[in-house]
Amino acid sequence: MSEATAEEDFTGKTGQSVVLRLAGQGFKRVGLIGLGQSAPSTVAASRGLGEELVNSPANVLTPAVLAEEASKIASTSSDVFTATVLDVEKCKELKMGSYLGVAAASTNPPHFIHLCYKPTDGNIKRKLAIVGKGLTFDSGGYNIKTGPGCNIELMKFDMGGSAAIFGAAKDLGQIKPPRVEVHFIVAACENMISGTGMRPGDIVTASNGKTIELMNAINGSFNTAQETAENPNERSLAHAALVRW
Repeated sequence: MSEATAEEDFTGKTGQSVVLRLAGQGFKRVGLIGLGQSAPSTVAASRGLGEELVNSPANVLTPAVLAEEASKIASTSSDVFTATVLDVEKCKELKMGSYLGVAAASTNPPHFIHLCYKPTDGNIKRKLAIVGKGLTFDSGGYNIKTGPGCNIELMKFDMGGSAAIFGAAKDLGQIKPPRVEVHFIVAACENMISGTGMRPGDIVTASNGKTIELMNAINGSFNTAQETAENPNERSLAHAALVRW
């Protein structure tokens, strides 16, 4: 961040937004939103939500439960938040092949989550999108995680990106910064092993028409690729960032 250059001065005032240009970080720009002096107490509470989600075992925190957490955030701050959760049939209708391919081997169905924050006055200066990785467990599929250091027992952490952005969403619902619209996208699912799972060498088609050949089933990028492709507001959003833990 020391090498970041801002397009304008940023002091962190409530509702202020700015874009940082980052060199060599894998993306060109990052949007910052000012939260003002009220931020510390609310951020502490929301951090607790993220930690609780990440520490939950995969048999408890399923994709459906993760979707319920998003709905709770929206219902708690219904004046500024809406939640849309797509089930399997809707994802099939939208031809979200790469996402459904990751989820194909699990008995826990996937849930594609879209939280949208809009200020109550409707005055919007900037639009942002934040994508959080939402694999509630990643076995590696047929390229199963084995051997020393594989840490398969810790693969419940593969939904850490979604936990982080849900914490951020909870913050926004409490602070309600003006003049910014924020979309939180999570493709929640499990990457498991069964006769219905993807095989190395399979080819799937994402909703944007791109075909993807699976070379290693351990790769969670299929999910994040579909999250980006399936962003319901991808043409209108000014900036987007991917959160992975």
